[in-house]
Amino acid sequence: NPECPHQVKLQDCKTCSEQITSKHRYDELMDAILLHPTSDECFLGMTYKYHADAMLYPRVDYKKIRKPFLVVAGAEDTIIHSSDAFVEKAKNSGVNVTYLRVEDMDHYVRKRPDIINQSFEWLKSQL
Repeated sequence: NPECPHQVKLQDCKTCSEQITSKHRYDELMDAILLHPTSDECFLGMTYKYHADAMLYPRVDYKKIRKPFLVVAGAEDTIIHSSDAFVEKAKNSGVNVTYLRVEDMDHYVRKRPDIINQSFEWLKSQL
């Protein structure tokens, strides 16, 4: 949606927030997204296709994660809570998970060669 200023601040998008004035309206919007998962429309900074994929993707079976697992996430990312929840559930299920939660980083790790290097160091330690 070209009217969404998500590159500035997600919470400032009146275009998206006006669409979800009630739980009923939110459910209607999610149903519409599932019926028409297009990359041409956006909601909360992500395409309808992204939302549809996320809603239809099977839940993680943490018990099937048997190898060491690295999660890298920026604390300034708008979806940091999903990374936090994944790591918490994985740890509670006994998964050997390492969490690099980078306080001064957003979603784009490619802008942080230091974090990429840390990730490769972690990988080397697992070999």
